[in-house]
Amino acid sequence: MPPSGTAGGLPQWGDSVAALVRPVRQCTLGEETPGVPPVVLVGSHGEPTALLLSDPRTAEVCTAPVSLRVHPTTDVTEALERALTRTAVLRFDPVVCTDRTGHVLGLLRIEDLASAARKSR
Repeated sequence: MPPSGTAGGLPQWGDSVAALVRPVRQCTLGEETPGVPPVVLVGSHGEPTALLLSDPRTAEVCTAPVSLRVHPTTDVTEALERALTRTAVLRFDPVVCTDRTGHVLGLLRIEDLASAARKSR
């Protein structure tokens, strides 16, 4: 997907999710997982396989599937729309941001996407 615009031939990333990506711990499947979520569980090739999350109401730690992956050049509004069309139980789970090879770059929080989408209007 191309950058959201160009200025003098240079890409502008203002409307992409790149600036919203938050760092996240990663753990290879089979390794001992860190005690504090969020954590992305990755396979032997660095691909995201699951998320270790914490319920904000109960602090209970649970494993969730990776239900949405996006590239850092993905438009903020597109990422938010895709996230909000997931099933209800997964709708507000973080979105995994990956590079072209599928390696994890970080997580996108739905709150951050919504705030950025509103500002871009």
